[in-house]
Amino acid sequence: MGISLEENKLTITPRLPKNWTSVKIMYRYRSTIYNIIVRQTDDLTDGVDEEFYEQRLTKTILLVDDLAEHNVEVKIAAVSNVAGE
Repeated sequence: MGISLEENKLTITPRLPKNWTSVKIMYRYRSTIYNIIVRQTDDLTDGVDEEFYEQRLTKTILLVDDLAEHNVEVKIAAVSNVAGE
């Protein structure tokens, strides 16, 4: 899936098969739930929970253990739109 954790940062470098339009991940950080959707799309406008999104290019989510449930959507270019694919 291309997900890695370093301390309180979850970095997403999605590697989805061409025929997958999206994948849903429920991630628990200590006592806090993060519902993450990674979506291949032609529309790359922001769809993320800005409070926890550090930088668009690295797709890093800052994790906090605040007992709240967080919903995050990460949009990536559809495989057919990536140069060289």
